[in-house]
Amino acid sequence: MAEVHGTPYNIHPQIDCIYKVLYDMGIYPNVTVYPDYWELVYPRMEEAVTHYRRIVNATTAEHDAILQQYISEAFSCENGDVRMKEKSYTAWLWWKKS
Repeated sequence: MAEVHGTPYNIHPQIDCIYKVLYDMGIYPNVTVYPDYWELVYPRMEEAVTHYRRIVNATTAEHDAILQQYISEAFSCENGDVRMKEKSYTAWLWWKKS
């Protein structure tokens, strides 16, 4: 979805940034990483575009066309639904209070 704003877009804060802030505060967190599997299902393409429009701050008809192209290539269609199955990783930062 880099085409919408011209640069790579990270939806969520990345753990390295959060880790660095904590480390600079004198907090040395432990990190636990685990795989995360999920599926998003939209009954129609328009609903998928509307959902991602908010996430990536798409504001023009050109952005909508880019999102629709991306979704049609990255997602699958099953029984009329638009589906995205994804595997990602979630990390938990934790520490003991001194």
